[in-house]
Amino acid sequence: KDLDPKEKLCFAIRPAAIALIRHPGRSTGELGKNQFSGKIKEVTFLGDTVEATVEISQYLLRASFSPYEDHAVGEEILVDFGIGRCVAVNDDSGVWDSAS
Repeated sequence: KDLDPKEKLCFAIRPAAIALIRHPGRSTGELGKNQFSGKIKEVTFLGDTVEATVEISQYLLRASFSPYEDHAVGEEILVDFGIGRCVAVNDDSGVWDSAS
């Protein structure tokens, strides 16, 4: 089944699959595929990883990154989901499968 552009979907992605990239002065028109402007709302140190709550528009998501990366609360960042890292999910059958 092909995706219907009018159909509501949910996308699942692991927090570690999200890249947080600094983009000072970059405009929204310069964003690539699966890239969004966001703002870090919270940062939590977890030992071998750091977890951030990131706001994109009115939506919040979790991203994780190395403690050697330096991201701070309030930082404007580029959120990159990476092509192939998202899984589309719908209400009817669960995970969307392009082969069905």
